[in-house]
Amino acid sequence: MGERRGVVSRRVGLAVGFVVGFAAGPALLAGCASQPGSAPGSAPSQGTSTPAVVDVPAGAPDLTHASYRYTLDSTCGENALAGRYRVTVVDGRVSEVDPLDEQGLSPDRLLEVVPTIATLVDRATGPDAGAVRTITFDPATGVLRTLELDPVPTAVDDEECFEITNYTPAP
Repeated sequence: MGERRGVVSRRVGLAVGFVVGFAAGPALLAGCASQPGSAPGSAPSQGTSTPAVVDVPAGAPDLTHASYRYTLDSTCGENALAGRYRVTVVDGRVSEVDPLDEQGLSPDRLLEVVPTIATLVDRATGPDAGAVRTITFDPATGVLRTLELDPVPTAVDDEECFEITNYTPAP
């Protein structure tokens, strides 16, 4: 019975999504197409410009081989990692991930896909630097606070957004 209910819910959800998408789609696309002051065909402004170079603040800790705990909120786009997690890193590797909300990934898979803070900084300063939409660091600790990536500005749902809170170095 539960399986059948899930199928029905999925069908209803698809039908509602189609109707809402069909009705609202043109209005949403028109709103995203341009903003005042933007050139035709240019990507809409997100309130911050894409940094040409991401500067890690002086005094920021090198977390490459560090041990620490933090809370990760992963949002934006369509990604399997979406959710809130308490992450433990030992010697620069994710050793434990505790989901703080419902998510569908197995514990083993979470250990593979949840990034360390150093990995996120590396992405922002390395291969994904051109995709950085927003990046902030904690002014007191120098630790990454938020990172928003948009690898293909003209694509839909490829964005990745990360917020880091509750950073605690290991004793």
